[in-house]
Amino acid sequence: MTPFASEFLGTAVYVFLGVAVTANLRLARAPGIGGSYGTAVLGWGAALAAGLLVAGRSDSQLNPAVTVAMWSIGRLKSDMVAGNVTAQCAGAFVGAAVAWLQFLPYWSRTDDAQTKLAVFVNVPRIRAPLSNLLSEVLASTVFVYVILRLIAGATIDAGSADQAEDGIAFQLTATPMSVVQPMLSVLVAGMALAVIALGAAGASDCIMNPARDLGSRVAHAFLPIPGKGGSDWRSAWIGIVGPVLGALLAAALWRATVA
Repeated sequence: MTPFASEFLGTAVYVFLGVAVTANLRLARAPGIGGSYGTAVLGWGAALAAGLLVAGRSDSQLNPAVTVAMWSIGRLKSDMVAGNVTAQCAGAFVGAAVAWLQFLPYWSRTDDAQTKLAVFVNVPRIRAPLSNLLSEVLASTVFVYVILRLIAGATIDAGSADQAEDGIAFQLTATPMSVVQPMLSVLVAGMALAVIALGAAGASDCIMNPARDLGSRVAHAFLPIPGKGGSDWRSAWIGIVGPVLGALLAAALWRATVA
């Protein structure tokens, strides 16, 4: 599978499952209505793990912030950045649209427009743009750093390789965890998303993924959802700028501690 197809399919599965979890917990007469915040974030963590598994590549990103970080540390060629980000945004739109279709009879039975919007995007409970942005940056920094530790490997120069006493030990040190233990890497990525969402991200409903927010928001804007109201575009910039700034900080931290 090509990188574009991998990023598209993996992100589509990730967002479909995540939005479907949220829909099941929020929409009127859905079986999971009234479920806890913890259930939602654990669902999103499992959705990310499923998306990474479907994507099927050791360097799968499914997130423009991770793509930017991988490019920043020299693990992704510049000419692949735009294609990966486009695939992720398109996949997020398709995933959200499929989730909408999955719950088609429930939208007309849900009266509150904000509830319908919250199925697709995270809406800050307290609107404080600078605080919301700071929360997004901090949460994204931690999340992207964890992902880099999983998929970027370590930079070891030729001199270090010559001095290594054990060739196998050197090979394991240089190889990303996503290659050495792919299933464990997928689970750790999902758990990292869930625990950050349970804690730090809860301060302002952080997204940590521009494609997940933008693709789902566009889907909300264009899909024929009865009584849906506006798509809250005034908050959209935070979900894009915050994760990108966090990605650059995570890349700098990775270079300082791993490279």
